[in-house]
Amino acid sequence: MSQQPNPPPGPSSNETTLADVKQLGLWASIASLSYVFWVVGGMEMIERLAFYGVRAVATLYATRPESTGGLGVTMATFGTLLLCWNLVHPRSAQYGRARTKQILITSLLHAAGDHAAP
Repeated sequence: MSQQPNPPPGPSSNETTLADVKQLGLWASIASLSYVFWVVGGMEMIERLAFYGVRAVATLYATRPESTGGLGVTMATFGTLLLCWNLVHPRSAQYGRARTKQILITSLLHAAGDHAAP
């Protein structure tokens, strides 16, 4: 006589299974998010748009000739300024929260990418 394996035990009466969870549609899922999600997401989006917008306009302003109201900085000098900024900015933002070596390597890689970009 061969022994038959015991079937796996079923869920007890106080456990929830995947079949018991109500599956929401796309619009219901979006509507179920609290207002805090939308406020934080909106602030993050505005912050990123401002950062990248200012960075693009700053490049144009800095490299325009002085006669047209710009700073008259060459692209090489502006690239060096961005390199310095990328070395300082991440270190000041995460001071004390991460290892200095990791921040320095990340900053150098980020700055090298910005400096190499045309």
